[in-house]
Amino acid sequence: MRALRVVSYNVGGSSRWKDQGAWTQAICSAVAEARPDLLAMQEIRARVAPGLVAGLARIGLVPGDGGARERVFYRPGSLRPQGHRRERVDAQSEDGGERFLNWSRWASSEGFSFSLCNVHLVGAANKAAAARQIADSEPSEAAIIAGDFNLLSSHYVHGHLSAAGWQDAALSALVGDAGPTIHRHGAAKRRRVDWILAPFPWAPRAYGVRRLADVALEPSDHHPIWADLAWDPLGTWSAQGLSSPGNPAFSPRGRPPATPK
Repeated sequence: MRALRVVSYNVGGSSRWKDQGAWTQAICSAVAEARPDLLAMQEIRARVAPGLVAGLARIGLVPGDGGARERVFYRPGSLRPQGHRRERVDAQSEDGGERFLNWSRWASSEGFSFSLCNVHLVGAANKAAAARQIADSEPSEAAIIAGDFNLLSSHYVHGHLSAAGWQDAALSALVGDAGPTIHRHGAAKRRRVDWILAPFPWAPRAYGVRRLADVALEPSDHHPIWADLAWDPLGTWSAQGLSSPGNPAFSPRGRPPATPK
């Protein structure tokens, strides 16, 4: 099959731009370069949402869920939305607010179905709770996870999801760029805190990060990331030896280990 291109983009840097029209154009240009079939966006502010939805429509992407700050857009033709739900994370974020797992269900024109979980997490307890809830989701959902975790891949939350059967596209794709996905916030800059994770039968073929040479021109403090994922239930695609169903890192999801204290 043709690989499904999933893009994740935190666009929360809009407050640094005085010209919202120029900001919207810059965001949509970045998205257009990434060429998504499915786009997971985080931190969409209410005042920019109408212009952003209109701008994405002009490049062929339409809303696929009913989210607010976290929304999913898709390119009609190869995918059909099958419903969505918001699941509250069972721990407050460090800013005292609620966070949600934004689930959407999709049907491919090639005859299979899958889910996408779009996340934006803040705070240790919030992230740990989200990881447990995601790992406890139904294995049949073949759920892709995309979003801003505000964590490095060395964190136990990443290990928790890996042990539950998800692959990090940045680390398992044949062609990839595991470099930074954020470029501001002092000590946090130049770290990879945005992830795209996928379980069997997805096989990551390629992964990338869209960066501008001059970061001052970036419309957000995050770079958009993308992953090409092939639906491979027979395990015929080889991505650094991880794409065989016999490989534990690529087998159907099981129960995760207990979360470290």
